[in-house]
Amino acid sequence: MPQTIAEGRHNGVYASYNVFADPFSYPNIQSEYVAVAAGTDPSIKRYTLPGALLTQNSPYFKNALEGDFKEAHERVVELSAFSPQTFEIYLQWLYTGYCTLKAITDAISAWSIADYLGSPGLKNCAIEALYWHIDPFSGLTRMTIEPAMVLQAYRRSSRQSKLRKLFARFVYVKLQNTDKIKDEWSQELENLAGEFLKDLMDVQQKYMKLADRRGLDKNLRVPATLYEMPEGGLPNR
Repeated sequence: MPQTIAEGRHNGVYASYNVFADPFSYPNIQSEYVAVAAGTDPSIKRYTLPGALLTQNSPYFKNALEGDFKEAHERVVELSAFSPQTFEIYLQWLYTGYCTLKAITDAISAWSIADYLGSPGLKNCAIEALYWHIDPFSGLTRMTIEPAMVLQAYRRSSRQSKLRKLFARFVYVKLQNTDKIKDEWSQELENLAGEFLKDLMDVQQKYMKLADRRGLDKNLRVPATLYEMPEGGLPNR
């Protein structure tokens, strides 16, 4: 198991040492099983999982399964907001500490479900993947990014989230590079969420000068600005 917040990038696979809950240390891994139903009709898929595996990694599952709610009595949790494919990314990370994120959309989905379920370790994997796919300072990408992906990120995240900040900074720098890119993206910007346009303006005001853009580059490479950090900082290696 890697010993840092995000480590082990290879062929689209990202590893994260989950400082919040080590998936290999559960004393009650053979606890009572529960069912999780992901997706909506006609694509609902049910998964049978150890309850302790879920509750020790996710405050959402902990509240649902240990509180006085229907889920606790019926031992069934519905996740209609996420597809089975997205939940399986979560399961891969839950059982192994790794997640396979070979596309930008996969990384956005991983961050979104981790944010919803309260699992910071997977959010760190997703941010690591996005940073690898997107260079927010140069505006270059290893994969094609489209305005629809930015819209996905905004629809699947809350205000002030690190996911939104990453995309706003990326688009700001990208629009500085060439008039052609600026024209193409500008035609699509009106289709994006209003909150994104506000964030874009905030980035523009903050990093208008070249020196500030260098500061942006440095800022993005400080883990604390990208990753979810536990109290007391990173664990010792």
